[in-house]
Amino acid sequence: MTQYQLKQNERLISQQSELERKVKHLTEMVRQHKAGKTNGIYAVCFARFVLHGASDVPDEYVRRTIGPGVCKVDVATELKIAFSDAIKAWFAENQQSNDPRFYMRVGMDAMKEVVRSKIAVCGSANRLRLPAEA
Repeated sequence: MTQYQLKQNERLISQQSELERKVKHLTEMVRQHKAGKTNGIYAVCFARFVLHGASDVPDEYVRRTIGPGVCKVDVATELKIAFSDAIKAWFAENQQSNDPRFYMRVGMDAMKEVVRSKIAVCGSANRLRLPAEA
């Protein structure tokens, strides 16, 4: 075996040992959870969860997922739709205009409103203080 292959084998063995340790830990946590000794998904799993594709999920459902363990909510589709709808509306009213300084601002403002709404839905409003907007 080459030196590179030896290092690769060592790395794989190390990763396998780490994975076995995590599985053993998780198995024990599940056993404790089933016995009623723990509470919530954080007690059972050391991973954090992401709610992918939350753009079509009602706000109430998003709120309900955050407590049990979701720490990131993806709403990229909703942002893209707000952005493009705002730009389409702007061009419908300003058919002869072509200055991106104006139509991009409209799209970004629409996205900003979606972000504000989602921050409130996720219970993160007023948790971080930002400088006043100019």
